[in-house]
Amino acid sequence: MRPSALPRSAVTRLIGRAAVVIALVAVAAQPAAAASKRPAARRAPAPPIVGIAEQHPDLFGDPLFTQTSITHARLLVGWNGIYKDAERANMDAYLNMAHASNIDVLLTFGNAWGDGRNRPTPARFAQAFRAVRARYPWITEFATWNEPNLAGASPALTANYWRALRRECPSCTILAADMVDTPTMAKWIKRFRRAAHREPQFWGLHNYVDANKFRSTGTRGILRATKGQVWLTETGGVVDRHNTSTIRFATGTHHAAQAVHFIFSRLVPLSPRIRRVYLYNWRASPGPTTWDSALVNADGTPRAAYTALRKQLARYAARSVR
Repeated sequence: MRPSALPRSAVTRLIGRAAVVIALVAVAAQPAAAASKRPAARRAPAPPIVGIAEQHPDLFGDPLFTQTSITHARLLVGWNGIYKDAERANMDAYLNMAHASNIDVLLTFGNAWGDGRNRPTPARFAQAFRAVRARYPWITEFATWNEPNLAGASPALTANYWRALRRECPSCTILAADMVDTPTMAKWIKRFRRAAHREPQFWGLHNYVDANKFRSTGTRGILRATKGQVWLTETGGVVDRHNTSTIRFATGTHHAAQAVHFIFSRLVPLSPRIRRVYLYNWRASPGPTTWDSALVNADGTPRAAYTALRKQLARYAARSVR
């Protein structure tokens, strides 16, 4: 049987109540909708890869090194070292031992030993590079030239070297150059980029001045002058030095530890583009030297800078777990 119709006043009251309920539901849904539109919390960038820049293969057998669980190292060689018996022997020992120890090596080219003014043509440089690749095919990370803005290397010629290496190994990681944090660095980089005709994805920086004067001038400078990743391919706290540099800063074992802490706490966080840090170097020379920034004494005992490094590695490990 069809029910009788409701009076018009009752219908009006029901419509009014329904409108109130709908309005209340809409208001309650607003915070949830607003929350869904809020941007997700920004994650902290992943910790940079930490490595050791060292010239001696003894590094890989040192228990203090293996205890760090570091898996990256950097070696500097003359651009024609592959053709020199003594240097090739050192490369064999270093690179083969690193390979056996599962250490990834960044190989940096630079002046021929004993002849700092010898600049090869891009074709000769590419030929030497092919010989290196044939002998050590597992090496896939290279820096085109060591400290070119300090050694007086032409930006245009260095750019031609970089382009030649990229042609020889398109799948390799090729750093444009390992720069030094000097006042003329930005100008040198600008000329390099103009000659390269392509924006480099990777740059190296040796920022000892920043690290040991507890400043960020040079590091900020290369970040402004480039667009790619920046690897600190040589950095560290200086214990002692007797070179011809006119730049003055403090030295000593305690100072070196403070500098290592400053690198990781103040310089690396400047930009997520800083993706690697290679501390130079591992063990101090037993005799007189013009430069000492080692993490370990000549007798193999750790210095304060080594302790600072281990603490930082522990912090990075804890961050990665979180």
